[in-house]
Amino acid sequence: MKTKTSKLDKLKKQLDHLQAEIHSLKKAQRRGNPSADATTDTAEIEDGGSQQHSRPNKTLTLGGSATVEYEKKQSALDNTAGGSASFGRVVFNAQGQYKRWSFGLEQRFYNFENGDIFHYGWAARDFGAADQHRFKAGFYQVPFGNLRYGFYGFWGSLAHFTGYTNNQAAGVGYRYERGPWRFDADVFKNDDAGQHATYGTNPSGGYERINGLNLRTAYTTGARDGDHATFSFAARGGRLSVGAHEAGGHRFALTAGAAGDYGPWGVQAQIVQFNFDVPDGQRFEGTSLPTDSVAIEHYGFPSRLPARGQIYGLNIARRLPALGGDDVSFKLYNDAGYLHSDEGEFDAAGQRIGDTAFNVTGLAVHHGPLFVWLEGIAGRNAGLAGIGPNDGNWHWQANVTFGLFFEGEIDAAL
Repeated sequence: MKTKTSKLDKLKKQLDHLQAEIHSLKKAQRRGNPSADATTDTAEIEDGGSQQHSRPNKTLTLGGSATVEYEKKQSALDNTAGGSASFGRVVFNAQGQYKRWSFGLEQRFYNFENGDIFHYGWAARDFGAADQHRFKAGFYQVPFGNLRYGFYGFWGSLAHFTGYTNNQAAGVGYRYERGPWRFDADVFKNDDAGQHATYGTNPSGGYERINGLNLRTAYTTGARDGDHATFSFAARGGRLSVGAHEAGGHRFALTAGAAGDYGPWGVQAQIVQFNFDVPDGQRFEGTSLPTDSVAIEHYGFPSRLPARGQIYGLNIARRLPALGGDDVSFKLYNDAGYLHSDEGEFDAAGQRIGDTAFNVTGLAVHHGPLFVWLEGIAGRNAGLAGIGPNDGNWHWQANVTFGLFFEGEIDAAL
């Protein structure tokens, strides 16, 4: 009798351990990957391409983060006391679900002027026997390039700083998923929701993307929660409002992307061809607008982007399980990008903007709610990514980011 009791106790412990692991995996899936200048972004998890066919009737998840950064630039003039430390941001987000309805929103607060940024806010409704159809409306991530972010580090990739991955816009969209296939069709009214500063890069200073269409198709091999690869193609185009009288220019972009995870390795690749057709003779705030480049902003900081060009990106990451444990993880990564253009070689100040190289090498450490990114950032003519000036020379910067992330979920059956 004692032997049977011992076996039952042992089996019960094994079941309890298995249930704990399942709970942990589900929570990790909901959290997503909080790397890349992003919070846990639980409210955007569906853009990762995973279908959920069983769900509670009613849920509410609240989350957020806070970050602090230390940086050391190449020039001693930028860091007279051996580098600088600063508050990064405070973020609050929420995700809700009621039967087949869902919503997400996020507000961010940064330590600079116009730093109150509405990151996203949307509502969606699923249809079909297996929730294969979804209609969505609001201010949300454009399905263009590799999802969810298109880079592994905290600082971001060149495609992000040019507005061609992890970019938001205001509109309505439809998504269809079946088996390994996914199709997105979205119509966007504008790319800033009336904000002076945005999280992603967008045209500004007399240029604005409006009345656009985005199409994306993707195919995934393997299991999305295991070894897999996703191949995607997308097109994005529409009107470009230019000048004080909002003359009708046009813009168009194509991208092909591939992303995969195999064992401890992760790889992302993306190619972008973009074009801004800027009409001649336009002025904004008393200044003539060039046609070979457009003004852009990221977090409200101005820069310029060539009117036409190609972007090439290759990102590689490797988890280091030997260094981690049950609740600690380590990941090495490198996000590399290059922008080539035969136009917009110089801006109004005579700085180069048409030949940009940008690279981020880092180590990410995750322990419970704490995330740390140790990054070395280098760029040539990469002022649009915060590494400058655009003088044709290489510039570098060391950056350390500490982040605390939290979320809490409330489940309630009707």
